[in-house]
Amino acid sequence: MKIVTDANVKDKKVIVRVDFNVPRKDGVIVDDTRIVGALKTINYLIENNAKVILLSHLGRVESEEDKKKNSLKIVANHLSSLVNVPVYFIPETRGELLETAINNLLSGEILLVENTRFEDFPTKLESSCDEKLSKYWASLGEIFVLDAFGTAHRCHASTYGISKYIPSYAGFLVNDEVNMLDKAMKEKRTLLLGGAKVDDKIGVINNLIPESDKVLIGGAMCFTFLKVLGFETGKSLISEDNIEYVKELLDKYSKKIILPIDFITESGSKRIEDFTKNDIGYDIGEETIKLFEKELKNSNLVLWNGPLGKYEEKSYENGTKNIMKYLEKESFPTILAGGDVTGAASYFNVKMYYVSTGGGSTLEYLEGKKFKTLERLNGWIMKKIILNQKSYLLYDEMVMFKSEFEKIKNKDYEFIVFPPIHYLSLFNNVTKYNVGTQNFFSYKTGSFTGEVNLESLKLMGINYTMIGHYERRKFILEPYETAKEKLFKSLSSKCNTILCVGEQSKTRKPFNYIKKEINFYLKSIESNTLKYLSIAYIPSWAVGTGDKSVEKISKVIESIKKYMKSKYKIDVDVYYGGMIENGTVKDIIEICDGVVLDKESTDIKLLKELLKEI
Repeated sequence: MKIVTDANVKDKKVIVRVDFNVPRKDGVIVDDTRIVGALKTINYLIENNAKVILLSHLGRVESEEDKKKNSLKIVANHLSSLVNVPVYFIPETRGELLETAINNLLSGEILLVENTRFEDFPTKLESSCDEKLSKYWASLGEIFVLDAFGTAHRCHASTYGISKYIPSYAGFLVNDEVNMLDKAMKEKRTLLLGGAKVDDKIGVINNLIPESDKVLIGGAMCFTFLKVLGFETGKSLISEDNIEYVKELLDKYSKKIILPIDFITESGSKRIEDFTKNDIGYDIGEETIKLFEKELKNSNLVLWNGPLGKYEEKSYENGTKNIMKYLEKESFPTILAGGDVTGAASYFNVKMYYVSTGGGSTLEYLEGKKFKTLERLNGWIMKKIILNQKSYLLYDEMVMFKSEFEKIKNKDYEFIVFPPIHYLSLFNNVTKYNVGTQNFFSYKTGSFTGEVNLESLKLMGINYTMIGHYERRKFILEPYETAKEKLFKSLSSKCNTILCVGEQSKTRKPFNYIKKEINFYLKSIESNTLKYLSIAYIPSWAVGTGDKSVEKISKVIESIKKYMKSKYKIDVDVYYGGMIENGTVKDIIEICDGVVLDKESTDIKLLKELLKEI
């Protein structure tokens, strides 16, 4: 990842996306941690004679009243007290006043632009990554620095949008976040999880539990695990929708998972076996604190997400506080992975090895998701190479293919392998690339003879699904309705989902056909799950025909992207899976986000030749 020290910033207009979304009360900033966190990058730029232009959001802006409450002027005043150079504030997000102020800015000075989310009312131009707005903001500077990890997972105009048009680098804060979270995911670790809901942690658990030595679970989420084990949990919060998932988790990882043995309730301390139907556990008890300290001892590294109890109330603070105090004294590193546990560290004035500034972005990063904005800092968007394998190979041949495949260095592209379902166990919990399933059972729980449950596949490390491939419709006679049920299941389970679309015969207006397919599939799909969706354009008539018009393909892919943006308000990755071969693959991959390969997916020689051309 390119960082700010790689750029020549002297006398350059440098746009820095910071996170100044600070808590306030009665017009006063009550915690300036986020402002202080950005000072390292800001001071570096000042010392190196850059003209610093700061962008940030503050709160939600959905009305004119919100604009009055969420001006960044208060932040500009506070920032002025923390740096030794002038800080100018412009109460606009675009226009002549802003442009003139930037043009008059001297090297070593700072200008803070008004809240970027003012552009979200009345039309959501910032959060929809509006192209015009992105280009406009990019035009105000010569270099872009991303130093707001908490917004790095969002494709907004002030993050991803700007990065598309001018040279882009990571600030020190973002660089530290990525390095620390990568460290937490790569090294031997103990996972400590708390918080209210199992749902919020599913992606993290699936991604991290296979390589974790131990998983200690507290907070309200532990009661779902205890209920599955047969304990009375009273009126404590239970995630009923995830009972089957937790069962499978306990079956597979029972030796790793450590659960509380006692709790603090309204009537005092109680062991879990003594719970009545009216009890609610608000914090872990003294015996559990001792148990957790014993299990944490001699860890190589601890990764902690979510508090262990309702720590904001004095009666229920000991679990989170005492474990934090214990870890603070230990020699091994503890990384606090964003959200409420970060607030708890501040509340108890505890100093940890590293405290993540991200909330949702930290969780998504730990789930293994790729952030488009961060990929831009690598110089380009990493293209995806999707291997849609067929059942050509015998078991020994597949083992040989996998062995040779894993020797390929893949710094410039991201592999997603879809093996035949009977070979999925070969790819169980690999870490060098992503693995997907070509088929699964769409019901919420259980499965029929010969069918495979999606929750079981996720526990194997499967994090992608492929839905609607024309071969399943044409040769297996899978109805569109079944594919739609699978789509709903996959997206609601937070699986990265590749939806295959494409006209079945040559037509002058292929996108009209594709649009109908997309609308059929996405009708009634919850909009908040669409972030897990990508689309593979596979015109079945082009497969194996030699027809590979890059111009035609480009028009269809562009139309899909524009349509998804205008109708469904998302930036969607679009892959191509028609006719791909040496001589054309380089041109094709430049117009899309990746390619779906068939014959090359099981032929290591053909695959290497193709990758060499790319």
